[in-house]
Amino acid sequence: MRKLTMRTLAALAVAVLAVLTLPGTAEAIRGGTPVSVADYPWAAVSTRPGSAHPYRESCSGVLLSPTLFMTAGHCTMKVETWDVRTVIVGRTDMATTEGIEVKPVDAWLHPDYPNCNEGLQCGDIGIWVLAKPVGTSYVQIGTAADEAVGTNSTMISWGQIGGGTNSTIARKATFPVTTEQTCKDKGYDFKTGKILCFGPVNGDVGTCVGDSGAGYVVGAKLIAVHSGGDSNCNGPQMGMRVVDQAANIQKIIDGHGDQSGWRHLGTGTPANDFSVSTSPTSGDVGPGQAASVTVNTATTSGAAQSVALSASGLPSGVTASFSPTSVQSGSSSTLTLATSANTPPGTYPITVTGTGSATHTATYTLRVTGSDPAGDFSIGLSPASGTVAAGASTTTTVNTATTVGSARTVNLTASMGAAAPVGITVTLNPNSVQSGASSTMTVSASSTTPAGTYPITVLGTAASDPALTHAVEYTLTVTGGAPARTFRSDTDYPIRDNQRLFSPVTSTATGQAATSVSLRIGLSHTCSEDLGISLVAPGGQVYTVKFSGSGNYPCTPWNGERTFTATGVASAASGTWQLRVTDYGPGDQGTLDYWSLTL
Repeated sequence: MRKLTMRTLAALAVAVLAVLTLPGTAEAIRGGTPVSVADYPWAAVSTRPGSAHPYRESCSGVLLSPTLFMTAGHCTMKVETWDVRTVIVGRTDMATTEGIEVKPVDAWLHPDYPNCNEGLQCGDIGIWVLAKPVGTSYVQIGTAADEAVGTNSTMISWGQIGGGTNSTIARKATFPVTTEQTCKDKGYDFKTGKILCFGPVNGDVGTCVGDSGAGYVVGAKLIAVHSGGDSNCNGPQMGMRVVDQAANIQKIIDGHGDQSGWRHLGTGTPANDFSVSTSPTSGDVGPGQAASVTVNTATTSGAAQSVALSASGLPSGVTASFSPTSVQSGSSSTLTLATSANTPPGTYPITVTGTGSATHTATYTLRVTGSDPAGDFSIGLSPASGTVAAGASTTTTVNTATTVGSARTVNLTASMGAAAPVGITVTLNPNSVQSGASSTMTVSASSTTPAGTYPITVLGTAASDPALTHAVEYTLTVTGGAPARTFRSDTDYPIRDNQRLFSPVTSTATGQAATSVSLRIGLSHTCSEDLGISLVAPGGQVYTVKFSGSGNYPCTPWNGERTFTATGVASAASGTWQLRVTDYGPGDQGTLDYWSLTL
């Protein structure tokens, strides 16, 4: 178990100390009073696998609305574990199954967290969006008057009752607002004006492991979210202020989080979902003939699932059969639409339905012709891929063929989508052919086109029926290209306990840096979870690429190179970039050996 310091306490979940009196025994630990959450319906608790609590209790919190749960920021930022987290509402005893469990599906993080100036504590608040409405009562954000020194606040939590002993029952404690100086005298490291300090100091009640995120509530008004406290669970307590963020929190409650200034994590546990499509999307057959259609499914969120397939909207004399009739999302089935000799000519939209956790549809247009079907076609590429040096060009042949009925005019287009690199041009000559004829596609790369592999989609569209289309993909590989914009520092820097280092690299690249900057970091350290790492741009913008651990984490060593990506970068490429490495924990040290960035 890691030694607790004020800096690591900010990354630990903590819980209210409680009095536990058993028949025939002395009072074991100082603390609060067992309560029923029916009396405090705004109180809630989060869980995660790996928690030291026997019932997976992780962090406490409060309900802001039917779908919003507020807790600590350090309980929020480890988004990679969200698919196994839950929020529980209405459960007094964690050993029971009472109440409601709900998944978080999204989150907002206080704009100051975790990159406060000079590493000081501030903004340790997160808001989780829940998958469905829960609760019957919700806290309101307090006012400055509710923060007055001497005001008593109430906290409800489920965590340890001290001495490493876990409690399964919700407990209540009263914490009076005291002065910031009280927490400063204790050695707490925070940004002035961003926290509230709560007593008592060396009293009969205090916060402990499992209490992070619990609310300090005055009446039904929230004034702070618990962030850290004394490692011996003996007070004083430190809570992050919410009153100064009341307007922005209300924007999130109202569904306008994008206007709040809070950081949108955009993560969570998406519901399982899928899509359905057909290939081709239409076809022509004569009476007594059959059309073969590939029904494609894809997993669009969550995990793959079983999808049952059916067809509707069939005209007289047409039968539909699927092989297979049910698939796992991500797989495909073959739909056969067989017409009879008596099927009347006409155009018929056939609805293909996939049923799983939800229902999704796709439309296939079946055209039944007379004795001379209007015709269908196919397209292909020869070759289907090619390599070109930057500044040069290559060609491929686009072949078409008549697959049903008579030849028809096919219009050809090529596209690369949003991922198209600079300097690529594509021409088709001719750009319209009769099915059975071919066209030449020329692909040119400029001298500034970056090296890489890029897909080009070639689409054929029937001139007389824009709904009839077929597509193929050409894979283009560009060699040479724009020079790499990679810069590196090989200077060694010691990584010391509870200290921060800056390693500079000077970039001579021109123009803007990429919005996603790649980092390669080589270091050795006996506890990688102690480390928080950020990239600092020449203009001072900070982009966090690795957060330090949260909770009572075990240590794993870091030996060698790891890669990271700084996203959302908005900076000129030239100038001095810095790698900022902060060690938030005691007892483990290491060395930064080298690092590089690609702009």
